[in-house]
Amino acid sequence: YCKALEYFWKALQIRQQCFPANHPDLAESHREMGCAYCALRLESEALVHFEKRLEISKSYLPRDHPDLVHAHSDVAIAYHNIRHYSVA
Repeated sequence: YCKALEYFWKALQIRQQCFPANHPDLAESHREMGCAYCALRLESEALVHFEKRLEISKSYLPRDHPDLVHAHSDVAIAYHNIRHYSVA
């Protein structure tokens, strides 16, 4: 997963240069990073990326879009894994 993170970071940097801050591809990069950090059990780092994904996704998706359910769920799971149960 460490090697995957290296490539996810590169992809994020490229996407940040090519797209506006609220582009769906940036949300996807943050989701990928969050998943990799979860796999490494670095939940606090994962949370940062899942929250960024949620923020970006909210900017372009309608409130009832299924992708927002997944984005909220990823944030909740990360909070649960770092034992912030009241927020999860």
